[in-house]
Amino acid sequence: MIKAGRPPGLPTASAKHTGPYAAIEATYTALLAFVAEKGVTPESFMYEEYLNSPEDTTPDKLETNIYFPLKGLCPKKKRSAGVVPADRSCLTRTGIEPTT
Repeated sequence: MIKAGRPPGLPTASAKHTGPYAAIEATYTALLAFVAEKGVTPESFMYEEYLNSPEDTTPDKLETNIYFPLKGLCPKKKRSAGVVPADRSCLTRTGIEPTT
């Protein structure tokens, strides 16, 4: 079974790209510059969330959220339901708002 979703409990840096997919590289560049400026390290993977479709949306109105999970920001602790971030304030100290 294939199921869409976000990895639970991962701190991420994200950006919303509006415009054609051919121009999305500029948003990636800006997001990675932001992450570097904050002194955090992205994981080796990222994911995108497509908010509309090129089948029924003009290229200039396409919307894509880009997420880079971040390494080692929040210490984890065990709970009966699994591993969860222990303290989300570790994100706001970097100037990155928590998203999950």
